[in-house]
Amino acid sequence: MTRQYTATVSIAIDPPAGYDARASGAISPIYLESLRAFESYAGSDSLFAQAVEKFHLRTRETDAVESLKRRILKVNKIKDSKILQIRATLPNPGQAREVAQFIARETLNLSHTTAQGADRQLLPGAEQQLTESRGRYTDALKAFTELSAKLPLEALQGEIESMQEASSRMLRDAMETQADVEEYATREKAMSADAPATDELRTVHQEVAARKARAALLRRQVTEMQALMLTKSAELSRNGAARRHLETELTIAQTSLTAAAARVAEIRAATGSRGEILNIIDPGILPQRPSSPNLPLNVLASFSIALVTSLVYLTLSFASGVRYGKR
Repeated sequence: MTRQYTATVSIAIDPPAGYDARASGAISPIYLESLRAFESYAGSDSLFAQAVEKFHLRTRETDAVESLKRRILKVNKIKDSKILQIRATLPNPGQAREVAQFIARETLNLSHTTAQGADRQLLPGAEQQLTESRGRYTDALKAFTELSAKLPLEALQGEIESMQEASSRMLRDAMETQADVEEYATREKAMSADAPATDELRTVHQEVAARKARAALLRRQVTEMQALMLTKSAELSRNGAARRHLETELTIAQTSLTAAAARVAEIRAATGSRGEILNIIDPGILPQRPSSPNLPLNVLASFSIALVTSLVYLTLSFASGVRYGKR
C-alpha cells in the first residue's frame, strides 16, 4: 500500500469586529453550532477544483473531482469550539501541506469576500437615499431663500411697529385735542351768557371749531391707521406661516441628509467587518509519519479477520461432520 501523509491546518473563527462579548455574555452553543457553515466554505467543490488544477492532483484523466475530494480533503469544525480544521491527505507530505494551506487561505479570502459582498449590497441603497436626501435639502433651502427674499418679514414687522407708534401718538393727540375742545366750549358758553358777542368770543368760537375739526381728523387717521395695521398684520401672519412651514421642511430635510450621510459612512467603515473573522492559528507542519497504512491496525484487523474466518470454517466443518455422522 502507498504511504499517505496527512497535513492539518487550524483556523480560528472569531466573532465580528462589532461583537461585544461582555454585553452578550458567554458564546452560546447555538452560535458555535452555526459556525459549522464555514465547513461549506472550505469544503466547496469549486475551491477544491482550483486546488486540483493548481497542484495537479489528478493521477488519471478519468479521476472525478468529487472522488478526489472524498479521498484527499477532510474539513470539520471541532465540536463546541471555534476551531475549523482542514486536512489534506496525499502521498507527498510537502504537497499535502501546500494543499491544506491553500484551502485555508482561500477559505479566509472567500469569507472576507462574502462579508464585503453583503455590505456592498447595502451601500447602493444607502447612497441612493443620500442622493435623494441631498436633493430634498437643496430644494427646501432654495424655496426658503426665495421666500425670504420675496417676503422680507423683518421689514414688514418694522413697518407695523412704526405704524403702532404713530397710531398711539395720533390717538394721544386726538384725546388732548378733544380736551381742548371741551375747555374752549366751556369758556365760549360762559362768555356768551355774560356779555354780547365780542371779538374774543368770536375767537374762542373759531378755536372751538378748529379744535373739533382737528380732533375728528385725528380720529379718522387713527381709524385708517388701525385698519392698515390689521391688513399688514394679516399679511405678516400669512407670510410667517409660509416661512415657518418652509423652515420646518428645511429642518426635516437637513436631519434626513445628516442621517443618510452617517448611514453611508457607517456602511463604508464597516465594510468587511460584519462577518466572523477567520485567522490561521496553526499552518501545520510537514508530516513526518504516514497516516496510512497503519501497520499495527492492519495486522490487528488481519488477525481478527483470520480468527473470525477460522471460527466460521470450524463451525461449518463441525456441523457438516455431525450431519454426516448421523446419516
